[in-house]
Amino acid sequence: MTLLEIKPGAFVRKDPDKPGATEQRVQLTRAFFLSDREISVGQFQQFISDAKYPNAEKPEKWPGVDAQTGPTPDHPVQQVSWYDAVLFCNWLSRKEGRTACYERSGKKEKVKLGNAELGRDVWRMVADATGYRLPTEAEWEYACRAGTTTEFASGSDEEMPRKYAVIQASRTASAGSKLPNGWGLFDMHGNVWEWCWDGYANYDAKSPAVDPTGAPGVPDRVIRGGCWNDAAVSARASFRSRGAPVSRYDFLGFRVARGQSGG
Repeated sequence: MTLLEIKPGAFVRKDPDKPGATEQRVQLTRAFFLSDREISVGQFQQFISDAKYPNAEKPEKWPGVDAQTGPTPDHPVQQVSWYDAVLFCNWLSRKEGRTACYERSGKKEKVKLGNAELGRDVWRMVADATGYRLPTEAEWEYACRAGTTTEFASGSDEEMPRKYAVIQASRTASAGSKLPNGWGLFDMHGNVWEWCWDGYANYDAKSPAVDPTGAPGVPDRVIRGGCWNDAAVSARASFRSRGAPVSRYDFLGFRVARGQSGG
């Protein structure tokens, strides 16, 4: 796994599909590392197959990837829930002797999957942890833009992203198969939607926002980047969507982040 250092900085964000939404300046004050591509089938399978790691800390009833959508170990993993991604982050942290970024709070939250209502553990961030985590939504968009202000890191022409993104395709492609953005990150547009840490809610009206982490205690989590069977419009740097944290779909995966010295 290759991690790239993302320096502190600022960008302007606006929800493109909220009428009347105002622009918000976001300031990120701490550098962080971000995996240069989405977590692969092979990497996630190492986690699932780790015989020394407690089964209680692995995904419950994980169905495996859709073999047609992700046929090789180098394709991005999919059919992983937000909770599955959190567990992977903790496994990877402990594998490298780092402090896990997430711990169970002892509380339960109710989440919906279709018509069913399920109870799941509420996870919280561990202060000053040194391990792996999901990026915040603000970190994700900042890294995706790579200093640009256009619809895509490659510009605003919807045809240009085809060189940088797996979109309007019949399945995923191997992670990193397209051109990277200006900061060396692959597949920030397309391939699979990516989980972020944040709960999904409207942006805080206050501006500027400093190191925002999204809304706690809301039912859905933020997903970003669009996916292999989407049109370019869903892969815009500013485009937001959501998913129930228990959702497992063949278009939904993640990448990991890590703080420089803390979580």
